[in-house]
Amino acid sequence: MSETLNPYCVRPYQLSEGDVLGYKVVGIIRDGFWEAYFGLTEWSDEYVLKHGDRITSSAIANGLIRAPSSAGLKYYDGSVIS
Repeated sequence: MSETLNPYCVRPYQLSEGDVLGYKVVGIIRDGFWEAYFGLTEWSDEYVLKHGDRITSSAIANGLIRAPSSAGLKYYDGSVIS
């Protein structure tokens, strides 16, 4: 398997059979709710939390990381706790 490609900047013509694209998803619990962010696979967890993109859909976040909602924590999407 090859190195994971950066899905932010790879061009369609650069893709070939067997290429791997990916993101790192990191969740954090704070103040009684939780949030999730995504970034590049080579980034540290802390870097993803500081510089990654917030997952704004609670349904997507809960589908990717199930434990917080299973524990009864609400998801914060950046504007609303749901």
